[in-house]
Amino acid sequence: MSDLPPLATGGMSREGMTTLVRIHGVKIDPEDKKVLCSAMCKCDKQPNLGKDGKQLKQGCVSAHLKGLDKALDHRSRYKQELNYDMTQTPPAPITDSGVDTKAHDYLPGWIKKY
Repeated sequence: MSDLPPLATGGMSREGMTTLVRIHGVKIDPEDKKVLCSAMCKCDKQPNLGKDGKQLKQGCVSAHLKGLDKALDHRSRYKQELNYDMTQTPPAPITDSGVDTKAHDYLPGWIKKY
């Protein structure tokens, strides 16, 4: 667990009213912020576009992080949308059988195999 205070404080109102929630400043390591912002800020300004013209920002960030991981020989601490095997306790990341730090490329194939 983190020694940082919770991100938000507040509670639920019994009357169904909205409760004001205060958000504390999130402390992100400067190096982490630099890497993550390079993906998120770029994709916010120039997202991938779907066939129907919709902005695909999540897909853009995922592709950016996947490219970074590949450039670092799958040793990046930042992974894109890693799937987990929820049948294990605790849940275990689903990784490539040949490279344990690489996300599995094709989840349906992994499911069929296991």
